[in-house]
Amino acid sequence: ALCIGRLYKDAWDRIPKRNKA
Repeated sequence: ALCIGRLYKDAWDRIPKRNKA
């Protein structure tokens, strides 16, 4: 599924992270 990319990006953007790489 190609939706995994968007899902991963959304999840990564939701989680609190100090590094914005």
